[in-house]
Amino acid sequence: MELYTWPEDRVKILINKEELFENGLDLHQGFISNHEAELFFSKLLHTICNHFNWNTDIQIDAEIRESEQDAIFLIIDCLDEKGNKLKQEQSISPYSILFRFAREEDVLTFAKRSEIYGLTGGTFIFFYPCYYLLFDPFLFENSDKIIMLLEEYGERSPLNPDYIREKGKIISNDSALQFISTKFE
Repeated sequence: MELYTWPEDRVKILINKEELFENGLDLHQGFISNHEAELFFSKLLHTICNHFNWNTDIQIDAEIRESEQDAIFLIIDCLDEKGNKLKQEQSISPYSILFRFAREEDVLTFAKRSEIYGLTGGTFIFFYPCYYLLFDPFLFENSDKIIMLLEEYGERSPLNPDYIREKGKIISNDSALQFISTKFE
């Protein structure tokens, strides 16, 4: 499962067909198992709320499309209890730079490219289904450069870094870029 921010405060989720089938759904036959499908959509809603800083009492309106890569994608509008569209709040901290990556490959490519610019450090966190990199902007002479580079591969997260540290699994603390570059060669 891959999770992305989409224009107009929507969420895009890419799910391969095998994962759907394992969770009781078939694109052409519908529900294979109602119980498993309910659990899957419950988990999906909870995942969206965790990664976009929303309460779990929201409603979702999903548009489902089949992709050519043996997957489907959902474009999801999140609504409050009155049916009003929720806005994604960006709480950008001047004390940290937190970026979310949908795929492991994106994190690896960013880490490799950052070597060219001499960027090091950071904290690497996995919080299903996303990868997060957390940086202290004061460690870089020009934090704008790292932000521009990060935006090529990931997206700024609206979450509090302490929340991500608590809920996710810290894979590398303080030397994330070096760890990623060597670990995934």
